[in-house]
Amino acid sequence: MSLRRKSCDACFKSRRKCDYGRPACGTCRRTKKNCRYAYASSIKPSDATATSDLSTWSDDFITAGCSPAASDISFTTFLDMMSNTMPQPFEDGRASAFHSNQHETFSGLRVSQSPSQSILLGMSSAQLDLHLVGPLGEVHPIEGSNESWQWVLSQLKTYPYEFAQQAQTLFIHPQLYKKSMPQPIRAAFGMCSSCSLINDSNRATFFRIMDAEVVEILNNPEGDAVLFNELARLQALLLYQMMRLFHGGLEHRVLAEQQQVIILGLALKLLTRSRAELDESEGWDSWILAECIRRTAVIVYMVYGVNSIFRHGICTEIHTIAKLPLSKAPTCWNSETHYHNQSEPQGIMTYEVFTESWPTAPWKLCPLERLLLIACRGIIIATEFDDSEAPLF
Repeated sequence: MSLRRKSCDACFKSRRKCDYGRPACGTCRRTKKNCRYAYASSIKPSDATATSDLSTWSDDFITAGCSPAASDISFTTFLDMMSNTMPQPFEDGRASAFHSNQHETFSGLRVSQSPSQSILLGMSSAQLDLHLVGPLGEVHPIEGSNESWQWVLSQLKTYPYEFAQQAQTLFIHPQLYKKSMPQPIRAAFGMCSSCSLINDSNRATFFRIMDAEVVEILNNPEGDAVLFNELARLQALLLYQMMRLFHGGLEHRVLAEQQQVIILGLALKLLTRSRAELDESEGWDSWILAECIRRTAVIVYMVYGVNSIFRHGICTEIHTIAKLPLSKAPTCWNSETHYHNQSEPQGIMTYEVFTESWPTAPWKLCPLERLLLIACRGIIIATEFDDSEAPLF
């Protein structure tokens, strides 16, 4: 369908609807203006006023933003026109979230959507927006605006690789899944291992598999499942969102952002349950489970906080992050001996209290403390506190 202008010059400049009369339109005849068309038209004069083709007003809509005539046109027709004439916003190899061979009706609009994306909130509207804006150009990676945020981002990006190589991360204790490994975390381990092998040939397949794993977790809530299994589900989701935000394209970031409320809600729910159900006095194993829940919740909020700073320049979740619980004895993470040597291993404090009451004496920061302090106070202050010669414990 051609999009070239069909209205006369006078109607186009005045932004009014033209009836395409020949040799002069009705408006120009009434106003006695010189009626001139930019292009020769194949439309017969008798059919000019009866046509309902969208292309007859597309120039006015695109130029003026929205014309009175636009409100009388079927939006479905407009979407079809844009789909047929505009280039696709993503390359074929990077469009795993949008499949052109399957469609679903959403509020009268036909939009491309994979069945595996049915759980992803707002997918239809996202697909519609992509059709309307056309090609978006090169997608810039999420980057820190200063040295401190660059360091924090570099740490968050490495956690999927670290889990694949060492079977542990800052929020996944090496003893946590030693006896039992639930299916969600097994699948996440495989996806993290594959993340380092992404290339142009397998990128679409990689993220399509990831989408299916996320949908399976979100579509099959275990209700009153034990904390251990719920933690495995949340940690798997966290690893997937890290790979989407920091290693994926724009379409993958959109999916991660659409699920933000769900993921943050799961983290808070798990924290609430752990406080009510766990008795950390039972021993080191119970402490590890509680600490993994606390650390996972903090990292979930930090990941989305970093993305918020990149997108909007502010951390929209800062007030919640400040109140998240942290252990007063993070060194218990390293061995059971340190756990038993602590006078109060079960003590907790908020992130806000941790940053405000940091000791002024030289101290060797553990990995979690270093990440939290640099994210809040900056890399310079953290470096001053971090004494490389001081004992780690």
